[in-house]
Amino acid sequence: MGIEALLSTQIIDTTTVGRAVMTAVDAAAARTALGLGTLATQSGTITDYLTTAAAATTYQPLDADLTALAALSGTNTIYYRSAANTWSSVTIGTGLTFSGGTLAASGGSGISSLNGLTDATQTFAAGTSGTDVAWVSSAGVHTLNIPSASATARGLVTTGTQTITGAKTFSSKITVPATGQASTGGVGNAGNGIDFYEGILVYITGRGLSQRYPVYITGNSSAGSVPTVKLASDCVISWESATDVGANPSPGPLQLGRWANDHLTQRRGTNAQTFSVTNTYASDSSFERASISWSGNVCTITTEKGSAGGTLRGLKIGDASTALLGFYGATPVDRPDTVADPSGGGTIDTEARTAINAIIDRLQELGLIA
Repeated sequence: MGIEALLSTQIIDTTTVGRAVMTAVDAAAARTALGLGTLATQSGTITDYLTTAAAATTYQPLDADLTALAALSGTNTIYYRSAANTWSSVTIGTGLTFSGGTLAASGGSGISSLNGLTDATQTFAAGTSGTDVAWVSSAGVHTLNIPSASATARGLVTTGTQTITGAKTFSSKITVPATGQASTGGVGNAGNGIDFYEGILVYITGRGLSQRYPVYITGNSSAGSVPTVKLASDCVISWESATDVGANPSPGPLQLGRWANDHLTQRRGTNAQTFSVTNTYASDSSFERASISWSGNVCTITTEKGSAGGTLRGLKIGDASTALLGFYGATPVDRPDTVADPSGGGTIDTEARTAINAIIDRLQELGLIA
Protein backbone atom coordinates (compact mmCIF):
# COMPACT_ATOMS: atom_id res chain seq x y z
CA MET A 1 0.00 0.00 0.00
CA GLY A 2 1.36 3.54 -0.71
CA ILE A 3 2.36 6.26 1.79
CA GLU A 4 -0.38 8.71 2.58
CA ALA A 5 0.02 12.29 3.84
CA LEU A 6 -1.38 12.85 7.29
CA LEU A 7 -2.44 15.92 9.03
CA SER A 8 -0.97 16.69 12.43
CA THR A 9 -4.41 16.21 13.87
CA GLN A 10 -4.54 12.72 12.47
CA ILE A 11 -1.49 11.53 14.42
CA ILE A 12 -2.55 9.77 17.50
CA ASP A 13 -1.20 10.76 20.92
CA THR A 14 -0.21 14.25 19.72
CA THR A 15 -0.73 17.28 21.88
CA THR A 16 -1.67 20.77 20.98
CA VAL A 17 1.87 22.00 21.59
CA GLY A 18 3.33 19.15 19.58
CA ARG A 19 0.99 19.77 16.69
CA ALA A 20 1.87 23.52 16.82
CA VAL A 21 5.55 22.72 16.59
CA MET A 22 4.96 20.35 13.66
CA THR A 23 3.04 23.01 11.83
CA ALA A 24 5.35 26.00 12.70
CA VAL A 25 6.48 27.82 9.58
CA ASP A 26 9.84 28.99 11.07
CA ALA A 27 12.00 28.85 14.18
CA ALA A 28 10.38 31.88 15.74
CA ALA A 29 6.94 30.25 15.38
CA ALA A 30 8.30 27.02 16.90
CA ARG A 31 9.68 28.92 19.92
CA THR A 32 6.33 30.62 20.30
CA ALA A 33 4.58 27.25 20.24
CA LEU A 34 6.95 26.08 22.98
CA GLY A 35 6.38 29.28 24.99
CA LEU A 36 10.04 30.34 24.75
CA GLY A 37 9.67 33.66 22.98
CA THR A 38 13.16 35.31 22.48
CA LEU A 39 16.27 35.00 24.69
CA ALA A 40 16.09 38.67 25.54
CA THR A 41 12.69 38.18 27.16
CA GLN A 42 13.78 35.26 29.35
CA SER A 43 14.71 35.75 33.02
CA GLY A 44 18.22 34.48 32.62
CA THR A 45 17.23 30.82 33.11
CA ILE A 46 16.95 28.44 30.24
CA THR A 47 16.20 25.34 32.31
CA ASP A 48 13.01 24.93 30.27
CA TYR A 49 15.05 23.63 27.37
CA LEU A 50 18.52 22.89 28.82
CA THR A 51 19.78 21.51 32.10
CA THR A 52 21.07 23.95 34.71
CA ALA A 53 24.64 22.71 34.33
CA ALA A 54 24.60 23.21 30.59
CA ALA A 55 23.26 26.75 30.98
CA ALA A 56 26.01 27.66 33.44
CA THR A 57 28.83 26.56 31.16
CA THR A 58 27.46 27.49 27.77
CA TYR A 59 25.49 30.77 28.13
CA GLN A 60 25.95 34.11 29.98
CA PRO A 61 22.85 34.72 32.07
CA LEU A 62 21.31 38.18 31.60
CA ASP A 63 22.61 40.77 34.19
CA ALA A 64 20.53 43.58 35.73
CA ASP A 65 23.41 46.12 35.28
CA LEU A 66 23.72 45.19 31.60
CA THR A 67 19.98 45.30 31.22
CA ALA A 68 19.97 48.86 32.65
CA LEU A 69 22.83 49.86 30.34
CA ALA A 70 21.09 48.39 27.31
CA ALA A 71 18.04 50.48 28.06
CA LEU A 72 19.99 53.76 27.65
CA SER A 73 19.63 55.80 24.50
CA GLY A 74 21.41 58.69 22.78
CA THR A 75 24.83 59.17 21.19
CA ASN A 76 28.14 60.87 22.12
CA THR A 77 27.52 60.19 25.80
CA ILE A 78 29.83 58.51 28.31
CA TYR A 79 28.13 56.58 31.16
CA TYR A 80 29.44 55.33 34.49
CA ARG A 81 27.88 52.92 37.04
CA SER A 82 26.75 55.27 39.79
CA ALA A 83 24.82 52.62 41.77
CA ALA A 84 23.57 49.04 41.47
CA ASN A 85 21.67 48.64 38.18
CA THR A 86 22.11 52.39 37.61
CA TRP A 87 24.11 54.20 34.96
CA SER A 88 24.70 57.97 34.91
CA SER A 89 26.19 60.17 32.21
CA VAL A 90 29.66 61.67 32.58
CA THR A 91 29.75 65.47 32.44
CA ILE A 92 32.26 66.73 29.86
CA GLY A 93 33.99 69.62 31.62
CA THR A 94 35.25 72.93 30.28
CA GLY A 95 38.06 72.56 27.80
CA LEU A 96 37.08 68.99 26.75
CA THR A 97 34.94 67.57 23.94
CA PHE A 98 33.63 64.06 23.22
CA SER A 99 32.55 63.17 19.73
CA GLY A 100 32.69 60.02 17.63
CA GLY A 101 34.23 58.07 20.51
CA THR A 102 37.10 60.59 20.95
CA LEU A 103 37.69 62.62 24.11
CA ALA A 104 39.81 65.68 23.31
CA ALA A 105 40.94 68.96 24.82
CA SER A 106 39.20 71.88 23.20
CA GLY A 107 41.41 74.67 24.63
CA GLY A 108 38.72 75.85 27.02
CA SER A 109 38.01 79.46 27.84
CA GLY A 110 41.46 80.17 29.45
CA ILE A 111 42.73 83.76 29.27
CA SER A 112 40.62 85.51 26.68
CA SER A 113 42.40 88.92 27.00
CA LEU A 114 45.89 89.92 28.15
CA ASN A 115 46.50 93.64 28.64
CA GLY A 116 43.76 94.29 26.09
CA LEU A 117 45.06 91.87 23.44
CA THR A 118 42.92 88.91 22.33
CA ASP A 119 45.31 87.38 19.79
CA ALA A 120 45.46 83.58 19.88
CA THR A 121 49.28 83.77 19.96
CA GLN A 122 50.98 86.42 22.08
CA THR A 123 54.68 87.02 22.80
CA PHE A 124 56.84 89.14 25.10
CA ALA A 125 59.69 91.49 24.20
CA ALA A 126 61.99 94.07 25.83
CA GLY A 127 62.49 97.68 24.73
CA THR A 128 64.04 100.99 25.83
CA SER A 129 61.44 103.58 24.75
CA GLY A 130 59.79 106.18 26.98
CA THR A 131 60.79 107.98 30.17
CA ASP A 132 59.66 105.36 32.68
CA VAL A 133 59.34 101.61 33.03
CA ALA A 134 56.12 100.62 31.24
CA TRP A 135 54.36 97.84 29.30
CA VAL A 136 53.23 98.47 25.72
CA SER A 137 50.93 95.84 24.14
CA SER A 138 50.21 95.84 20.41
CA ALA A 139 49.77 93.33 17.55
CA GLY A 140 50.12 90.32 19.80
CA VAL A 141 53.38 91.53 21.38
CA HIS A 142 53.78 92.75 24.97
CA THR A 143 56.91 94.93 25.22
CA LEU A 144 58.43 95.88 28.58
CA ASN A 145 60.18 99.21 28.00
CA ILE A 146 63.02 100.00 30.42
CA PRO A 147 64.73 103.22 29.30
CA SER A 148 68.25 104.13 30.33
CA ALA A 149 68.26 106.35 33.42
CA SER A 150 68.89 110.02 32.66
CA ALA A 151 68.08 113.52 33.87
CA THR A 152 64.53 113.10 32.48
CA ALA A 153 63.93 109.35 32.60
CA ARG A 154 63.65 106.80 35.35
CA GLY A 155 65.25 103.60 34.19
CA LEU A 156 68.26 101.34 33.96
CA VAL A 157 71.78 102.13 35.07
CA THR A 158 73.92 101.08 32.12
CA THR A 159 77.64 100.67 31.42
CA GLY A 160 77.60 103.83 29.31
CA THR A 161 77.90 107.52 30.18
CA GLN A 162 74.79 108.75 32.01
CA THR A 163 73.39 111.79 33.78
CA ILE A 164 71.15 110.71 36.66
CA THR A 165 69.00 113.15 38.60
CA GLY A 166 67.56 112.94 42.12
CA ALA A 167 69.21 112.54 45.53
CA LYS A 168 70.75 109.11 46.07
CA THR A 169 71.73 107.53 49.40
CA PHE A 170 74.31 104.74 49.50
CA SER A 171 74.42 102.60 52.63
CA SER A 172 77.83 101.22 51.67
CA LYS A 173 80.93 102.79 50.17
CA ILE A 174 81.35 103.47 46.46
CA THR A 175 84.53 102.16 44.84
CA VAL A 176 85.76 104.00 41.74
CA PRO A 177 88.58 102.28 39.81
CA ALA A 178 91.43 103.98 37.98
CA THR A 179 90.72 105.62 34.61
CA GLY A 180 93.47 106.04 32.08
CA GLN A 181 96.11 104.61 34.42
CA ALA A 182 98.75 102.18 33.25
CA SER A 183 98.91 100.39 36.60
CA THR A 184 96.07 98.45 38.18
CA GLY A 185 94.59 97.82 41.62
CA GLY A 186 94.77 100.17 44.52
CA VAL A 187 91.47 101.10 46.12
CA GLY A 188 90.75 101.08 49.83
CA ASN A 189 88.37 98.57 51.35
CA ALA A 190 87.51 99.85 54.81
CA GLY A 191 84.66 102.04 55.95
CA ASN A 192 81.95 103.82 54.03
CA GLY A 193 82.48 106.54 51.45
CA ILE A 194 84.13 106.68 48.04
CA ASP A 195 87.52 105.11 47.29
CA PHE A 196 89.46 106.51 44.32
CA TYR A 197 92.53 105.09 42.68
CA GLU A 198 95.31 107.68 42.39
CA GLY A 199 92.95 110.62 42.62
CA ILE A 200 89.78 112.29 41.43
CA LEU A 201 89.16 115.55 39.60
CA VAL A 202 85.84 117.21 40.43
CA TYR A 203 84.51 120.28 38.66
CA ILE A 204 82.18 122.39 40.79
CA THR A 205 79.61 124.73 39.32
CA GLY A 206 76.27 126.10 40.44
CA ARG A 207 74.25 129.19 41.16
CA GLY A 208 76.21 132.43 40.81
CA LEU A 209 79.31 130.71 39.40
CA SER A 210 80.47 131.92 36.00
CA GLN A 211 82.80 128.99 35.43
CA ARG A 212 83.63 125.50 36.60
CA TYR A 213 86.06 125.28 39.51
CA PRO A 214 88.30 122.21 39.72
CA VAL A 215 88.93 120.35 42.97
CA TYR A 216 91.55 117.63 42.64
CA ILE A 217 92.13 114.97 45.28
CA THR A 218 95.27 113.01 44.57
CA GLY A 219 96.48 109.84 46.22
CA ASN A 220 99.48 109.12 44.00
CA SER A 221 102.15 107.37 46.03
CA SER A 222 105.04 108.10 43.66
CA ALA A 223 108.33 109.29 45.11
CA GLY A 224 108.12 112.73 46.67
CA SER A 225 104.33 112.83 46.54
CA VAL A 226 101.87 112.81 49.43
CA PRO A 227 98.04 112.65 49.37
CA THR A 228 96.91 116.15 48.44
CA VAL A 229 93.70 118.14 48.07
CA LYS A 230 94.09 120.82 45.41
CA LEU A 231 91.76 123.80 44.95
CA ALA A 232 91.58 126.48 42.30
CA SER A 233 93.52 129.61 43.31
CA ASP A 234 90.37 131.64 44.00
CA CYS A 235 88.53 128.92 45.94
CA VAL A 236 88.05 128.95 49.71
CA ILE A 237 87.38 126.33 52.36
CA SER A 238 84.22 127.37 54.11
CA TRP A 239 82.45 126.18 57.23
CA GLU A 240 78.67 126.54 57.48
CA SER A 241 75.93 125.71 59.95
CA ALA A 242 74.49 122.21 59.58
CA THR A 243 71.10 123.50 58.38
CA ASP A 244 72.65 125.65 55.63
CA VAL A 245 75.10 123.16 54.16
CA GLY A 246 74.02 122.50 50.57
CA ALA A 247 71.10 124.92 50.75
CA ASN A 248 73.12 128.13 50.78
CA PRO A 249 75.56 128.45 47.85
CA SER A 250 77.42 131.42 49.40
CA PRO A 251 80.60 130.89 51.49
CA GLY A 252 79.96 130.35 55.19
CA PRO A 253 80.92 132.55 58.15
CA LEU A 254 84.41 131.02 58.44
CA GLN A 255 86.67 130.83 55.39
CA LEU A 256 90.22 129.84 54.66
CA GLY A 257 91.70 130.88 51.36
CA ARG A 258 94.83 131.60 49.34
CA TRP A 259 96.09 135.17 49.46
CA ALA A 260 99.09 134.48 47.30
CA ASN A 261 101.67 131.77 46.83
CA ASP A 262 102.80 130.51 50.26
CA HIS A 263 100.23 132.75 51.95
CA LEU A 264 97.20 131.26 53.74
CA THR A 265 94.56 133.69 54.96
CA GLN A 266 91.46 133.63 57.11
CA ARG A 267 89.08 136.25 55.78
CA ARG A 268 85.44 137.19 55.25
CA GLY A 269 84.85 140.62 53.81
CA THR A 270 85.01 143.37 56.42
CA ASN A 271 84.38 141.00 59.34
CA ALA A 272 87.20 141.07 61.91
CA GLN A 273 88.75 137.61 62.37
CA THR A 274 90.12 135.65 65.33
CA PHE A 275 92.50 132.70 65.33
CA SER A 276 93.17 130.65 68.45
CA VAL A 277 95.25 127.70 69.62
CA THR A 278 94.00 125.82 72.67
CA ASN A 279 96.00 124.51 75.61
CA THR A 280 92.96 122.62 76.95
CA TYR A 281 89.39 122.27 75.74
CA ALA A 282 86.36 120.75 77.51
CA SER A 283 83.60 122.84 75.97
CA ASP A 284 83.01 126.21 74.36
CA SER A 285 82.91 127.74 77.88
CA SER A 286 85.68 125.69 79.50
CA PHE A 287 89.10 126.06 77.84
CA GLU A 288 92.56 127.63 77.88
CA ARG A 289 93.84 129.23 74.70
CA ALA A 290 96.05 131.80 73.06
CA SER A 291 94.51 133.98 70.39
CA ILE A 292 95.32 136.59 67.84
CA SER A 293 92.34 138.70 66.94
CA TRP A 294 91.15 141.94 65.45
CA SER A 295 88.74 144.17 67.33
CA GLY A 296 88.10 147.89 66.95
CA ASN A 297 90.77 147.98 64.20
CA VAL A 298 93.36 146.82 66.75
CA CYS A 299 95.11 143.44 66.62
CA THR A 300 95.70 141.75 69.98
CA ILE A 301 97.78 138.74 70.96
CA THR A 302 96.72 137.38 74.32
CA THR A 303 95.80 134.35 76.42
CA GLU A 304 92.25 133.55 77.49
CA LYS A 305 90.25 131.15 79.63
CA GLY A 306 86.65 129.99 79.45
CA SER A 307 83.86 131.51 81.50
CA ALA A 308 83.03 128.16 83.10
CA GLY A 309 86.47 126.57 83.39
CA GLY A 310 90.17 126.81 82.64
CA THR A 311 93.08 128.84 84.05
CA LEU A 312 94.44 132.05 82.60
CA ARG A 313 97.97 131.20 81.44
CA GLY A 314 100.99 133.43 80.74
CA LEU A 315 102.26 134.62 77.37
CA LYS A 316 105.99 134.31 76.61
CA ILE A 317 107.79 135.76 73.58
CA GLY A 318 111.02 133.87 73.02
CA ASP A 319 111.81 130.70 74.92
CA ALA A 320 115.50 131.33 75.71
CA SER A 321 118.01 134.13 76.07
CA THR A 322 119.33 133.22 72.67
CA ALA A 323 115.98 133.85 70.97
CA LEU A 324 116.19 136.73 68.52
CA LEU A 325 113.66 139.56 68.82
CA GLY A 326 113.25 142.87 67.09
CA PHE A 327 110.63 145.62 66.95
CA TYR A 328 109.70 148.29 64.41
CA GLY A 329 111.86 146.81 61.70
CA ALA A 330 115.00 146.52 63.77
CA THR A 331 117.31 143.53 63.23
CA PRO A 332 116.36 140.82 65.74
CA VAL A 333 118.96 140.22 68.48
CA ASP A 334 119.24 137.87 71.41
CA ARG A 335 118.57 139.05 74.98
CA PRO A 336 120.78 142.14 75.78
CA ASP A 337 123.26 142.03 78.65
CA THR A 338 122.11 143.19 82.05
CA VAL A 339 122.55 146.97 82.72
CA ALA A 340 125.09 147.51 85.53
CA ASP A 341 123.77 149.10 88.69
CA PRO A 342 125.05 152.67 89.41
CA SER A 343 127.63 152.76 92.26
CA GLY A 344 130.15 155.14 94.00
CA GLY A 345 130.57 158.90 93.98
CA GLY A 346 129.37 161.66 96.21
CA THR A 347 126.59 162.30 93.87
CA ILE A 348 124.84 159.92 91.61
CA ASP A 349 124.78 162.08 88.52
CA THR A 350 127.69 160.51 86.64
CA GLU A 351 126.84 156.94 87.54
CA ALA A 352 123.18 157.57 86.85
CA ARG A 353 124.00 158.88 83.41
CA THR A 354 126.12 155.84 82.71
CA ALA A 355 123.33 153.47 83.78
CA ILE A 356 120.73 155.44 81.86
CA ASN A 357 122.89 155.46 78.75
CA ALA A 358 123.26 151.67 78.98
CA ILE A 359 119.50 151.28 79.28
CA ILE A 360 119.01 153.46 76.24
CA ASP A 361 121.53 151.36 74.28
CA ARG A 362 119.77 148.14 75.21
CA LEU A 363 116.35 149.53 74.26
CA GLN A 364 117.76 150.68 70.94
CA GLU A 365 119.08 147.21 70.28
CA LEU A 366 115.57 145.83 70.82
CA GLY A 367 114.19 148.47 68.50
CA LEU A 368 111.84 149.85 71.12
CA ILE A 369 113.17 153.40 70.60
CA ALA A 370 115.12 155.09 67.86
